[in-house]
Amino acid sequence: MSDTIGKRFLTIVTNPAAAMAEVKENPRWVIAALAVAVMLGLYSAATLQITGPEQLDVMRETRFGQMIPEEDLAEMYAKYEAPTVGARVLQGAQSGIGAALMLFVMVLIYQLFCKLAGGQGNLRQTAGVVYWSSVVSLGLGSLIKWPLVLAKGSSMGVAIGPAIFVVDRGPTDALYQLLSIFDLFTVWGVLLMVIGLGLVHEFVRNKATTVVVTTWLFLSLVLFGIGRLFL
Repeated sequence: MSDTIGKRFLTIVTNPAAAMAEVKENPRWVIAALAVAVMLGLYSAATLQITGPEQLDVMRETRFGQMIPEEDLAEMYAKYEAPTVGARVLQGAQSGIGAALMLFVMVLIYQLFCKLAGGQGNLRQTAGVVYWSSVVSLGLGSLIKWPLVLAKGSSMGVAIGPAIFVVDRGPTDALYQLLSIFDLFTVWGVLLMVIGLGLVHEFVRNKATTVVVTTWLFLSLVLFGIGRLFL
């Protein structure tokens, strides 16, 4: 089956098993990493006037935020509420590149866990699976949330998953943060990794599910715990 770049972007959504079979043969992980960086960067740049002040609101409630002088916070609020084009471009670049680098760390962790479980795939194949899965979970997810955030005027109030039932508790609430882990696009991405890493590392479906879900939950709960330490 022919596998053009455009076709892979389509089949990763419409026929993930076929897309992941192509990823096994030709990972093209750099293309996927760039796509994630661009989509997430566009979202971050376009919503900076909303997400910036909200992130400052959250930071003010943390121990670190309480140490920042009010005049410095006021200056940061002013910059976020009326961001320049340069500020938007910088924010977009930082978000996109940061996400791509974070995903590479995840690639190394998934490769380690898969190898410990007896997997046969190489690092490039694992990178292909993780990055192409993230085209959906991070990339497509951010594009879907983009108009919702602009319409609502809030990113904290937009949840696509079980966190929607406790969104009124606020972004620093433990239950809200815990349920946010199970965002529908995130879960979709995990399912794609089950399919992809199963094919790449030649795992049966039950073993692939166990390895991927266990690794994902471990990483998610570690990040959740670290985040709670700073509140």
